[in-house]
Amino acid sequence: MKRRTALTCLVALALAGCVPTPLFRDVPAEPSPSPRAVAADIQAQMERSVLWGGMVIALTEYAGYVEIEVLGFPTDPQARPIPQARDGGRFIAIRAGRVDPNEVVPGRFLTLTGRITGEREMPLGEQRVLLPEVDTREIHLWPRDWNTRERPRISVGIGVRGGF
Repeated sequence: MKRRTALTCLVALALAGCVPTPLFRDVPAEPSPSPRAVAADIQAQMERSVLWGGMVIALTEYAGYVEIEVLGFPTDPQARPIPQARDGGRFIAIRAGRVDPNEVVPGRFLTLTGRITGEREMPLGEQRVLLPEVDTREIHLWPRDWNTRERPRISVGIGVRGGF
């Protein structure tokens, strides 16, 4: 009996190790529209919570806060940006306090949660565009090589096999 209990606990611990921990504490209940879709009607999206991922384009530091210009990409189920997909438009992430300017550099990927609090008109090429502003709650910087690492080729499954 003790052996069976120990085996059950071991299996439960092994399976619990396979469950990914949530990346963010405050994930919106509904899927977030793309930054481009929000920019089409920002006033209708004000105060909406979003989870957006993307690539850092620029970082600007001010007294007491920073602004990160981001090129948005759709995210996968683990909230990682998908850079192979069509971009979802640009947005401005506003973060109180400071960030490490050696870590938040152009080309680095991130995922964040926050709420839409405004809009910003900015030049993009020869035209001017409206970008949504997001008051950022949480930011996750992905490792610099996260999308170039080879994925493990191991899969675990449970199944039944039989024959006559």
